[in-house]
Amino acid sequence: MLNLSVLVRFENQTIVIGKTYQGGIVFYIDGTGEHGLVASPADQGTYLAWSDASNLVSNLVLNGYDDWLLPSQAGLGLMYKNIGYGAAAPLTNIGGFAPAYYWGTLAVGYSDWAWEGYFGDHGSGGGAGGNATPIANFLYVRAVRAF
Repeated sequence: MLNLSVLVRFENQTIVIGKTYQGGIVFYIDGTGEHGLVASPADQGTYLAWSDASNLVSNLVLNGYDDWLLPSQAGLGLMYKNIGYGAAAPLTNIGGFAPAYYWGTLAVGYSDWAWEGYFGDHGSGGGAGGNATPIANFLYVRAVRAF
C-alpha cells in the first residue's frame, strides 16, 4: 500500500546545497530549483586508472540509484566549490573529499585524456576542474548523478 503522506512530504522537500537528496549530497541546483546534481556520499575508489573508474561508476548501484557518472570538468569545479574544501563554512568539505586528484569525464576530442580535479584546501593548491591528465594515471573516484 502506498503512503501518500510520505510521498507528499518528499515532493515538498526543499533542495539545499550540502543536504542529502536522491542518493547523494547536493552540490548544484539549477535555476528552477527542481533539478541539479548530487555527489555520492563517499569515494568509490582510490588510485584507479580512468577505464577502471569509468567501469566502476557505470555499474554502480548506490542508495537505490543506478545512473551514476563521472563528473564533467564543470562538475568537478562545482563539487570543490560547493561541498569540498572550496566551500564556505559550514559546508567546507562536507563531501568528505580526500586531499587528492579525482577523475572526471574524458576531455572533449581526446580518447586518452580526461579531466582531473584536485580537492585539497586552497593553501595546498586546491581548486578542482582545471586540468586534463592521461587516462593511465591513477586517481580517486567520486560518482555523481543528476536529479
